Amino acid sequence: MTMTETDAFEAMLAHHRNLEKQVGERAAAVAGATASASGTRGPGGSYPLAVADLVAHFNEEVLPHATAEEQSIYLAAIAVPALEKTVAELLLEHEQLTASVQALAAAEEPTEVAAMASSIAALFSAHVAKENDLVLARLQAEETISLTDLLAQMHELTDTARTHPPADGDAAGARNIAPVSSASTAPDRTVATT
Repeated sequence: MTMTETDAFEAMLAHHRNLEKQVGERAAAVAGATASASGTRGPGGSYPLAVADLVAHFNEEVLPHATAEEQSIYLAAIAVPALEKTVAELLLEHEQLTASVQALAAAEEPTEVAAMASSIAALFSAHVAKENDLVLARLQAEETISLTDLLAQMHELTDTARTHPPADGDAAGARNIAPVSSASTAPDRTVATT
């Protein structure tokens, strides 16, 4: 069965909904774990594991997706003059999300960690809504742009970003989140950038 433009659009929206749900659930887990934290990030607290899970999700799912978007959907969107400003905002939001998750990975104080996780989830939710409502909906209306082709590119580019992380000097390489070491019993949250 051949995928239609509507099928591709719906698949993109569904993937965004899933990413948003996963980020929200992980951020809520961080908040829940910090509520019962002993006040330190040491062996008595469980929130480092929740933070590690959120950071790992960004490294393994969200950031490869963002890299693929920048190399496919955003390039197509820039060709639509009405979307140039929106794409610039979305690129800035990718940077803001990355910086926020990096800061979360290094944060120590439970109240700060909970607030940061909540802020990350809110920013990601707003970001996804902007992509869906402003970019994808507009691209679907453009007769010269094929969402089915863009979806295929997204799959290929996301797989590549997962299996071959960018080198440190590459544009997206700076996005791999490597937290500051702490005296925690939390697992290493670093994604290699070889």
